[in-house]
Amino acid sequence: MKESGIMYGVACTYTFHGLLSPGIKNGMLKMEGRYSWGKVDYDGGLGDGTPLTIDNIPDYMLEFRVLFGNDFLVSETVSFTPYLGIGHRYLNDNSHKKYAGGYERESRYIYFPIGIEVTSRFEHGWSVVVKAEGDAFAWGRQKSHMSDFYAGYGDITNSQHKGYGLRGSFRIQKKGKMVGLIIEPFIRYWSLEDSELVPITDYGVPDPDGYCWVEPKNNSTEFGLKLALDF
Repeated sequence: MKESGIMYGVACTYTFHGLLSPGIKNGMLKMEGRYSWGKVDYDGGLGDGTPLTIDNIPDYMLEFRVLFGNDFLVSETVSFTPYLGIGHRYLNDNSHKKYAGGYERESRYIYFPIGIEVTSRFEHGWSVVVKAEGDAFAWGRQKSHMSDFYAGYGDITNSQHKGYGLRGSFRIQKKGKMVGLIIEPFIRYWSLEDSELVPITDYGVPDPDGYCWVEPKNNSTEFGLKLALDF
């Protein structure tokens, strides 16, 4: 199956550069939060192979990150900042609102970002920042509200332990006396392996054939453009 669509969002970032501790005089602390929402179209099929499409499924996503790094000056105009941190990503997809046989899905990821930012400064307050990052997946949980279409199944929770993420961006920034402008194309990618198995039950009775629920191997790609004001 495949889902695709357009998301819109708002984001807020606080960044501090300076003394974080006696041993980190050129430290970097960054806190990020974003909320995005939109509608996606489902293209897949039923268990018996019958094709199925569902349009305009409501989706929304929340993500919070805390990053720590250190600034290294290469020249008067170029610096680089390696960093690491921790992040939490939540995605909600509710096909039940558009199709009686659909159900609400909740995905949660805990991960450790490891990356680097390279900054080049130019005249008149212009700068370019290139960022490359790998995300070490720590833990995930997929909650499928199967009770939305059949109460006997209840809600299924699958734990996830293997996967990784990649992301990159190219930021163009213009500083002003009071407010600056940021334009930043970006791409974000996730790849996850099969989840742990959860035995199928019907009103608490185990499936006689021993079948199980699984969140299968999957991947997702986000790409877009961020416009921001810098204070």
